[in-house]
Amino acid sequence: MQTLYSGGLIFDGDGRLLENYGLLVENGQIVRLAPRQEFIGFAGYVVDTAGGTLMPGLIDAHVRLVLGGENDPLSAVLPMDDAAVSLRILEQAQASLVGGVTALCDFGGRLASTLAVRNAVREGRFVAPDIICAGQIITMTGGHESSLGRVADGPLAIIQQTRHLVAANVDVVALAGSGGVMTDGTALEDSHFTVEELTAGLVEATRLRRRGAVLAHNNLTARQAVEAGAASVEHGVVLEDDTIAAMVERGVFLVPTLSPVVAILDNADQPIARSVVAKARQVSKTHVKSLKRFYDAGGKIAMGSDAGSPFNPHGENARELALMVQAGMTPIDALIAATGHAADLLGLTSHGRLKAGARADLLVVDGNPADDIRAVADRTNHRLVVKNGQVTARRG
Repeated sequence: MQTLYSGGLIFDGDGRLLENYGLLVENGQIVRLAPRQEFIGFAGYVVDTAGGTLMPGLIDAHVRLVLGGENDPLSAVLPMDDAAVSLRILEQAQASLVGGVTALCDFGGRLASTLAVRNAVREGRFVAPDIICAGQIITMTGGHESSLGRVADGPLAIIQQTRHLVAANVDVVALAGSGGVMTDGTALEDSHFTVEELTAGLVEATRLRRRGAVLAHNNLTARQAVEAGAASVEHGVVLEDDTIAAMVERGVFLVPTLSPVVAILDNADQPIARSVVAKARQVSKTHVKSLKRFYDAGGKIAMGSDAGSPFNPHGENARELALMVQAGMTPIDALIAATGHAADLLGLTSHGRLKAGARADLLVVDGNPADDIRAVADRTNHRLVVKNGQVTARRG
């Protein structure tokens, strides 16, 4: 059956906001995007989007499906067996779908469980966002995420861990290049891998046709990631002009993940490790400034919410968009970061844009998000979430 979406605005994922256009969907694919008059006489099912905006489903380029947004997510998940973790991953992926996210990149923590859920979704056994999977983060002894990651010290060990992950069929190889907010005993200003270590992992990932991502909270680590060949810098809390220039020149994406710091500081009076709150306070201002300078320099940005971190639950991923706009991005550019740009970073050629042949992963929201980003960032304004042409969430 064919379905025509018509009546309201259409955001195409590349920056165009179209009036008096319609979008035709059949068998889970977009068939045609054209001026509305070209659909006069259409006799199929029509979804009236008047007063709202139709856009691609959101793509979240950085989430943690094993974590559930508790005040201490690691303590919650570590005692669980693989079966319980698999159910947790599926439930939290589906929560993201209800929140408007139709594809995401998961940075892992329990390899077998994450891959099992990813594969089941790809096979159509469960309805959930498409999952791009890192499986586990490679980290140094005592480094960021060492309790959930794959520990490796030295170039050879990193190459071996990269090969193990690729053999398991992960989609992306991620390295924790610096200390992290949630890992006690690590400092954000410390670089945890040498350039030689980062290069060993990223070159091997590229050779085996995998994207390489580096978690970097300080400028030195971010610059080393660029020199080593990373496709993306995750977090980018402190970015200086030389690093920004190098990222722009080489087309390295920034995935800023503003939500975790804001969520932690908004809940600083709750039971949460004081070291986590202190680190969040340390980076809160520099984080926003780094994003703004990178954006002003013309850098490529993909939205990542880091959902699963403390007080940052899955399903509320879209709140990241409001923070990006508060940091200085235009609403349209924030939407591009969550659609077309995120699709480019993750290699999702059939996602993120409304065009013939693309997947019919759609979001319909109230109003015009170019005027007020809350139309998308606040999920109470979402009318419909559509996955593969089928309605998966409907307000009310």
